[in-house]
Amino acid sequence: PLGALGYVDAAKETLDQRDDFDVFVVATGSGSTHAGLLAGLKGAGSGARVIGSCVRRSAAEQGPRVGRVVKRLERLYPGVASVIEADVRVWDGALTPGYGRLGPPGVEAIRTMAAFEGLMLDPVYTAKSFAAVLALATLNAQPRISVIEMADTFETGVKYALAVGAASAAVGIVIGVINNTGVGFRIGFMVTQAASNLGNDLIWLFHYGTYQLFTVEDLTLFISLVFIALACILMGAGVPTTALYIMLVSVAQPALAQLGIPSIASHMFVLYYGVVAEITPPVCTSAYAPVLLFVSSMGFNLLEFSYTAASCVAGVIALSSAVVGYWLAPMGAVFRILLALAGLVFIAPSLQADFSALAIAAPAVISQVLARHASNAAA
Repeated sequence: PLGALGYVDAAKETLDQRDDFDVFVVATGSGSTHAGLLAGLKGAGSGARVIGSCVRRSAAEQGPRVGRVVKRLERLYPGVASVIEADVRVWDGALTPGYGRLGPPGVEAIRTMAAFEGLMLDPVYTAKSFAAVLALATLNAQPRISVIEMADTFETGVKYALAVGAASAAVGIVIGVINNTGVGFRIGFMVTQAASNLGNDLIWLFHYGTYQLFTVEDLTLFISLVFIALACILMGAGVPTTALYIMLVSVAQPALAQLGIPSIASHMFVLYYGVVAEITPPVCTSAYAPVLLFVSSMGFNLLEFSYTAASCVAGVIALSSAVVGYWLAPMGAVFRILLALAGLVFIAPSLQADFSALAIAAPAVISQVLARHASNAAA
């Protein structure tokens, strides 16, 4: 009965975490799981029942078998003395001829758990166990919710709704000011104008003789998106998600519209970076405190950090380009596969892996640069 003794410890560990269980349902075949769990619960003073769903034998045969395992467990665990014959409960409503075969109760349990809980049950043990759970739930209906409990539920819902409503009302004032003063469109103009000026100043970095890696319009769009993303993160810190989205759409969406970005894409953009604000200070200061302590204790290596960040960025670009099928120009299936493999190799945290990834991605990168150059020359 050493296996049963392991489930004695499992019962104790379960009660340490939570001690208000009414019923435990287990699959019972050899009887060790059933006997050990029952002995552990009774020995710990729990009043929870243990019901075994038969997987091999009928209830008339399985009950005495579990009782014999309990008896053999006496020399290893003194708490078995508190178990009486009436405590051994078995159910064979899901048992069918042939070990591991399913009957209607087991099939219904599999379908129910898959549809409502997303759990896939096996036909030998868990399907029969959950069939017992369904039967038990049908025969032992839970008490109705009292009027007091219903009132507490309504009260909790109203409290949460008031918090969101108050934030939305405050944001409504901000939106009203933005709409009446035209600040939203002015902010959009300022962002695009600043990005255009900065793009014109930096475009020389992307000129290589007659080849131009990016156009001024591309660079302006990228810089504008960076500015708007930073604004969304800063404005969204500490604001509930619903109110945050309403506010950012009024402020940032006009700027994105001026850049020619489709409406649905602009809304998703501001929503994403607004949600990112939830994981930035001051909202998640507690997350930064242990990071600072770790860095201060382990030291910070700028070179190692820069190399790791660059490797991660290269992997993300390779994988995203492989999925989309476009980086600097449309790419064929072979180059997409190469970039996908390179992106996966970039995950490995070693210099050798990064060099291998670069070698794998090199044909695709060269092809993209040449295709972009040819496109610009034709234009």
